[in-house]
Amino acid sequence: MSPVSTLIDVKSTNRQAIMLQMRQQGLVSRTQLAHATQLSKATVSRILDEMLAEGLVEEVRTTTGGVGRPHILLKLAVRARYAVGIELTAALARVTLTDMNARPLKQRIQPFFDQDVDQTVTELATGVKALCRDLPPSQLVGVGVAVPGRVDVSKGIVSLEYLAGWQDIPLAGRLSECIGLPVLVVNQAHAAAWGEKWYGAGHSVSDLLYLRLGTTVEAGLIINDRLHFGKTLAAGAIGHMTLDPQGALCTCGNHGCLNTIAGTPALLAKVRGLLKEKQTSLLLGMVEGNPDMLTLDQLMQAVGAGDGLAVQAINEVGRAVGVIVASLFNLLNLEKVIIGGPMSLAGNALLLPIQDEVYRRALPSSMVFGRIELTRLGADAASIGAASMLLQDPIHAYDQ
Repeated sequence: MSPVSTLIDVKSTNRQAIMLQMRQQGLVSRTQLAHATQLSKATVSRILDEMLAEGLVEEVRTTTGGVGRPHILLKLAVRARYAVGIELTAALARVTLTDMNARPLKQRIQPFFDQDVDQTVTELATGVKALCRDLPPSQLVGVGVAVPGRVDVSKGIVSLEYLAGWQDIPLAGRLSECIGLPVLVVNQAHAAAWGEKWYGAGHSVSDLLYLRLGTTVEAGLIINDRLHFGKTLAAGAIGHMTLDPQGALCTCGNHGCLNTIAGTPALLAKVRGLLKEKQTSLLLGMVEGNPDMLTLDQLMQAVGAGDGLAVQAINEVGRAVGVIVASLFNLLNLEKVIIGGPMSLAGNALLLPIQDEVYRRALPSSMVFGRIELTRLGADAASIGAASMLLQDPIHAYDQ
């Protein structure tokens, strides 16, 4: 059975629901789990007995201070299983070892610049083995890899448009052969959304949207505690939603997509143009008089220093994003939208205009519980998320 099939397999749904409640509540009784999951007590007891036998759950006996039998509470055995999450970008590989709560324990940052497939697989395998050398193989659930490109989760195939030779690569199978562990590959934004759900700003939220603002704007959507992949596993291309039909040409062939305003290339192109007009800015000193050398890191530094030009440019990105997010609140009645990715380093300069646009445009009934926040996991969201997608059902995630 494929990884994505098991992620959405009804047979494992009850087990996942129980694990999620145990993560959120810590110590919990069988009765409380039955109430929280709306499962029968018999179903909850059967699943918990299985998990106790597998060493995934521990019993904790508590006294009441009076007569009668002691209460028996349960908790996840967080060091019973481990997973590795990897985020692969154009510049680096972030390799993170987590426990069953998706809590990061160790991490390696490995440079990655235009490497071919064979070299990348070898170096990723080296990083995984280095992090896990002290752990028994039986405790390792597997490796999740988050990539910024098109992913066929069911087949473990990825395509990275910005790298030559990275089209339709069976990355999951090739990496699995090198490390002897199951491997799941997922889209970067999907992984980050699940990471925030499990261990970040989306904790205890059932319906949320994660927006990753980087080279493109991508989204991960969680509805009723389930990650939405879409029928063809391609959900999340929010950067290709149209803002201005007469706007700039997008790489997709349409005009005025959100990417043409809020993507990193568009943002940097605009700021470089303003600098060439000799507008006053700290950035002129940073680039030593050559606007074409401007980087996103420099722009974020200038925003942090309160530079007027830099802040205004980020504000405009925020307002464009806010227009789209307002429509999504109206459509989906979300509980929370989380803003992440490299541009989230701009902080309130980005967040506040998003919030302003949403609160101005969204229907009040759509925003009763609606909140918009910055990521809590920052650059670690995708690697933690890739690991946690395995940990939601560590025994059955890779049943064959």
